[in-house]
Amino acid sequence: MPVENSIELALYNVSDDSFIKRIRNTSLGYCCPSRPIDNQSIFVDENGDMYINCVGSFGYIPGLDAGIARIKKGETEIDENYKFNLNSATVDGLPCSLNMIGKCQYTSDGIMYGYGYAIGLDPENTNTYTARTGVPVVVDLNKKTVKVIKGLPLTNGHGMAMGIHKGKIVYGSANDSYNGFCTYDPVTGDIETKAITVTGFPSFFYSFEK
Repeated sequence: MPVENSIELALYNVSDDSFIKRIRNTSLGYCCPSRPIDNQSIFVDENGDMYINCVGSFGYIPGLDAGIARIKKGETEIDENYKFNLNSATVDGLPCSLNMIGKCQYTSDGIMYGYGYAIGLDPENTNTYTARTGVPVVVDLNKKTVKVIKGLPLTNGHGMAMGIHKGKIVYGSANDSYNGFCTYDPVTGDIETKAITVTGFPSFFYSFEK
């Protein structure tokens, strides 16, 4: 667990694997940049800006918050003018506070899909294998808004696979009815639950289709 609200990163040039600098930021007020099991938690948008999903303390330590940080194209420091604290954000459709974005998938035009993690959805259950605390959301990085995708099931903290398949956003889910995958069409708004079932918790998804 983090012990202070600091964002620390090592910046490398991938063309020759050379170290550029160490970055440290304490002004934004959140911490823990990226989630090691989510290879989409650091991504670059179509403008060349880099975004970092900071997971904070997963909501377990008050004041050690989650949020989105940005490094603008051509810069080597975190943009102090871009602040998106997820713990203090009002989430459309969520009856409690959001603790972090557990998994994310950027598409385009500032839109990121994710699995919001909210302890308040199942507050009496401290077992992360059975508590239904994961909720599918859509995040607007430009407007700094978060909205629940209605109709998709809640999941536990381990069944949080995410990806894109033929234009649809794919969510892995370990819910009360099944373990498997459901989809959301960002163009039509259509959803499909229980698109496929699996044994165990669906924590990873990759599509070989474009």
